[in-house]
Amino acid sequence: MKRIINGLMILAIMLNSCAAYAQKNITSNKLTHGMVKKYIERGVTTQEEIIALFGGPNITTISKAGQEVWIYERISYTNTTQGGADPGAILLGSATGAGIGAIVGHQERRAGEGALIGGAVGGLAGLLAGWKNPVNEQGSRSVTLMLWFDGNDVVKDYSVMSTNY
Repeated sequence: MKRIINGLMILAIMLNSCAAYAQKNITSNKLTHGMVKKYIERGVTTQEEIIALFGGPNITTISKAGQEVWIYERISYTNTTQGGADPGAILLGSATGAGIGAIVGHQERRAGEGALIGGAVGGLAGLLAGWKNPVNEQGSRSVTLMLWFDGNDVVKDYSVMSTNY
């Protein structure tokens, strides 16, 4: 009987370790549409300030008008996984099963064993009832910033574009 109880305890622990999960991984950077609007001002912001904010540009070139042009391209990725077992269903099943097992076991003077077995069986039932297949969602976000500088290395004009896909 002790082997059965030990096996059920191990099973209950394993089932509870399958609790629901929600994981979100984000690869981010400081270049956002909001950061550009907040910190870049035409005729005021310098190249040094731009480098301090966003690092070095991806592309540098000279326009037909002779202005220095910097281009930044940043891409962020998101990966969200949700699903698995509902911990609420597992706990509810375990508690209900333990209560029923204690009542039944009490009649045979084995309330502790009854509660343990009932809890394990209830936890398994809760796991099966609350299981949700994991769902994986992925997305990307791209920000492109073009800056035109005057002869004093001050932002003359800029353009920013954000895309989500």
